[in-house]
Amino acid sequence: MDVPTPWDVPPYADFGLASRPLPEFEAQVRTEVERRLAELAAKHAPGVTARGLVGRGDAASEINRLAAAEHADLIVLATHGWTGWRHLVFGSVAEKVLREAPCPVLSVRSAPR
Repeated sequence: MDVPTPWDVPPYADFGLASRPLPEFEAQVRTEVERRLAELAAKHAPGVTARGLVGRGDAASEINRLAAAEHADLIVLATHGWTGWRHLVFGSVAEKVLREAPCPVLSVRSAPR
């Protein structure tokens, strides 16, 4: 049986009546995401010192801010590889990170779904 995650029961599962306080939900989501990042790093980069950091705010700005604050040697991120109207509408976090990164960036294209 899988261990339930915070998003199995979102904070507003009952149509607007908070089922749990939002700060508590956010803390649970952060903990779960950090756990999954550590699991990914251990699986895909064994023997490499890697830290997954969770920020809050505009994704590209937060990635670059955290990389600068942590004196990161490398930013590794996945890209959806969107083109055309999706790229126009959603923009590209990877593109913004690449333009403003304080260190080298390794962009890995996600596997097609």
